[in-house]
Amino acid sequence: MATAVMMSAPPAGAPKPNPNNTQQRPQVATASGLLAMLTEPSPLLVSAALTRLLGCVDTLWHEVAESLPDLEAIAEGAGGGEGEVAVPGLDESARQTAAAIASRVYFHLEEPVQSLRLALEAGDIVAVGSGSGRDDGRDGGSGREGGREEDPYVECLVSAAIEAYVARMRRLADAADATASGAA
Repeated sequence: MATAVMMSAPPAGAPKPNPNNTQQRPQVATASGLLAMLTEPSPLLVSAALTRLLGCVDTLWHEVAESLPDLEAIAEGAGGGEGEVAVPGLDESARQTAAAIASRVYFHLEEPVQSLRLALEAGDIVAVGSGSGRDDGRDGGSGREGGREEDPYVECLVSAAIEAYVARMRRLADAADATASGAA
């Protein structure tokens, strides 16, 4: 004999259960608290703030932009001067996260050269490659292979890298031409 189990609906206003049984984090409405944590002397607090900032930088970049000097100082491992952030004991992963955050902010500020420079400092945190595009089925008939929609940030980085490469090759070619014409 089967027994029926009646499940009651959760009370109004109760949080919905997470089917994956993972802890849900509330969305960050402002970056001010996280940015304030960047000046803390504890590497654990700074690292936690950087991790959370990386998750919200694309929506709160305008707030994070005010702390670009601090983020770059953390990324470079510098600091300690007047008003600068110095966090002894901060690991390389946290420095790379700071570089990735700053890179995203420069992308939103439409500074592709700075964005590329910091993305290169960020290492593997900024993944650019064949698997970097979203494959969520929302290609909208764009005709892209496999329904991939490239991230504008990735496209910006690739474009900036190609432009830097072309400019360097032109300078080298011009220098070679000048040397060859001077020798003749």
